[in-house]
Amino acid sequence: MERNDNDKLEKTSDFLALMTRSERKAWERAKQEEKEKVVVDSYLAKEKTRKTREDKKLSEEIEKQETTPLTPISIEETSPIDITNTSALQVGEIAKTQSFTDLPNEVVATLQDQKQEEFFQPTPPPKKKKSFQPLPWIGLIIMLCFGYFLYLGIGSSYEESLLLFIDGAFLLGMVFLLGMAILCNQKGMKIFSGINFILFLLFLLVNGFFLFSEKDSQEEPEKVLAKKEITCLSTTKNEQQILKTENNYLMVLTRKETFETEEEMETVKNFFQETEGLTIETDIETKTLTITFDFQKLDINKYKVMIRSYLESRRELADFSYIQDEKVLYQTYLKGLNNYSCEEKKIR
Repeated sequence: MERNDNDKLEKTSDFLALMTRSERKAWERAKQEEKEKVVVDSYLAKEKTRKTREDKKLSEEIEKQETTPLTPISIEETSPIDITNTSALQVGEIAKTQSFTDLPNEVVATLQDQKQEEFFQPTPPPKKKKSFQPLPWIGLIIMLCFGYFLYLGIGSSYEESLLLFIDGAFLLGMVFLLGMAILCNQKGMKIFSGINFILFLLFLLVNGFFLFSEKDSQEEPEKVLAKKEITCLSTTKNEQQILKTENNYLMVLTRKETFETEEEMETVKNFFQETEGLTIETDIETKTLTITFDFQKLDINKYKVMIRSYLESRRELADFSYIQDEKVLYQTYLKGLNNYSCEEKKIR
């Protein structure tokens, strides 16, 4: 009667509330041990019953064999006996034959050890795929570009400073991108390396363009060597200039100017005195003054004096930038002709 009263008291919430934490843990532990003991007792009872049945069945088989006469059996008639190695079976295969809880303690322990070994067995690391590393190739490209840059600036006779400046800017950019590629991760390295390769292609295109342009300019003098005759008409006054050129230089210059009065024509004529390489012609009927300068014979200093005096009389400034080394550059001379329309034709 006292035990039943205690059980009823234990089932109430008031009983649990009166316990301390340590008492409650001890009480819960005792309950758990009781449950485990019941399970163990049940398993042992099942094992005992199973062994009893096996012993009884084995004794019956022995008695039956003793009473039954033996019949000779040939080896061919016998079938192979399958011997199952319990330790070699997998967990799933054993589960198909009998319940895991009905196995002996030794088999259960063996299976648990095997499962733990398979669980804790280290897995081999995955094989790393070999990826392309662009940094060594980019470094080699930059070294080749530096070598070409030094050859272009020191070893060759190339004098285009603009190309050297552009190449220097390209090289600085490529070195900067190489440094960024080294500092970044794999993805950033590929991005900066790709941009670097694009800069290298632009480097090749720019240098090829400049070098081919220089080659074309070197072949151009053959065309310039052809003799030309350029006729220029003034749009503001009655004046005409005829230029005969050869090899980029002005060889003969003929100036024709028509005046309103004869006196005005004579005034302009007085600025030019006949000398070697200078020819003066006048047409009184048309009041046209024709002056021919042959720069192959004319003293260039005398030419400067006559032209300066003539232009000052007309309140104009004399600019002799088209004269270099006592030779007249016809292209520079044409640039100084304002308000003129010119027509060019080749002379064979």
